[in-house]
Amino acid sequence: MTTIGESISRVRNLVKAAKQDAFMTDRFIYSLIVKYAKLLIKRQDALNVRLKFASLFRTLPCVELIETDRVEACCGSLPDTCKVMRTKEKIPVPFEGAYGAFIRTVSSIDGSVEVYRTQPAQFTSMTKTTAFKYNKQKYYWYMNGYLYLPNIEWESILLEGIFEE
Repeated sequence: MTTIGESISRVRNLVKAAKQDAFMTDRFIYSLIVKYAKLLIKRQDALNVRLKFASLFRTLPCVELIETDRVEACCGSLPDTCKVMRTKEKIPVPFEGAYGAFIRTVSSIDGSVEVYRTQPAQFTSMTKTTAFKYNKQKYYWYMNGYLYLPNIEWESILLEGIFEE
């Protein structure tokens, strides 16, 4: 994987900018790299070509979860039996694509159970249907820098996505 310094050096060499050039600071070049990288990633995401960016995805193997209040998770109307977990710490800020945050995988630590993306209002309306008791899928939503996972008893999860760091 290329470091930030190597990337800046490559751009500087491409545009034949001398190190002493006052108009082309390293910070300016890095901001342009990030700006156009986001633009290209969003364009590819709109075409549903996420697999081309496999090397950009970063895996966080053990993200701790804690129990949280249903009101904080924007699901105050859920039944009392519904337990909502959230990530203990804020996750790194994910890139935003055409279809929301670039989070490819949320699953159990061993990857055996995948968790599917939803929104708090969608999840609340799903729980009110009569067929929901037969739904065995797990769900999550991203809000305020945290992941919220209802009806999950796990202590931690595996997370894979493209983050701005």
